[in-house]
Amino acid sequence: MNIVAFQSVPVEGNSSVRMVVDNLATAKKVLDSERLTYTETEVAQARIPNRPGELAHAASQLGGSNINIEYVYSGLDSSNSPVVFFGVKDAGKAALILDKIAAAA
Repeated sequence: MNIVAFQSVPVEGNSSVRMVVDNLATAKKVLDSERLTYTETEVAQARIPNRPGELAHAASQLGGSNINIEYVYSGLDSSNSPVVFFGVKDAGKAALILDKIAAAA
């Protein structure tokens, strides 16, 4: 199993950890064996061009479609290209919008 993206934030004396993995079944097995509490959540991923204003453009497009960004973090794909992960309520709808942005770039 490979961790593709990772974020850790202190919350009330504990840590809240978000991660994206390439093998969910293996990740669940490892977390269960360590008796760690976790929640699965879908995120929308995007390969945003590395140019000034592109992240703002993506956020604006999501906002214009009434999609609120709850959190965002980044990682690398298998070719070490940057990928941005958006925590949103409707990951499927957000992914469609983000795919259109990437295709237009």
